[in-house]
Amino acid sequence: MTLTQKIDIDHDVYMALEVIASSSGKDYSTILRDMLSSTPLGEQLRQKRGSGAWSVHLPLEIKGTSIPRVLRATLSQLQYAKPGFLDKLSEYKTERVARRIVSRKREEVYPTTPHLIKDYCYKLNWEWYFHANISAPSCQKYLEVAASVAGIETPQLVDRSSVTPS
Repeated sequence: MTLTQKIDIDHDVYMALEVIASSSGKDYSTILRDMLSSTPLGEQLRQKRGSGAWSVHLPLEIKGTSIPRVLRATLSQLQYAKPGFLDKLSEYKTERVARRIVSRKREEVYPTTPHLIKDYCYKLNWEWYFHANISAPSCQKYLEVAASVAGIETPQLVDRSSVTPS
């Protein structure tokens, strides 16, 4: 019999657990156990699907089946590691059409193209939305901006769907 105990956690920690749980299918206890062990978080985020496989390399590797999923998990991890990160990132606007990568208000993500809000403005967590209508080059640019805001090395977006398993 496993003994359990309820603990209080803040909402950002809960959302980080939610992102990992939805990507990996693991329960919160297993995720926390893995986080406290030497198992890299990237192994927990692997989810295979025919549409492709993407990853971002931070100090840990974040894997996913689409660019928006990998971007969501990356932004969530950066907010978890650097509280206040999303507030700083929300100040950045894209050069071409003044979109925001993240915002607390959906309409601020797509200010000049509100018709895109319904299909491409995804929930990042309970309070933030993010721009998900992006290509791989745009995602890489967003990762460069995010790295600059977070004060880390620029992570690389990697298309894993063309990598042959060994």
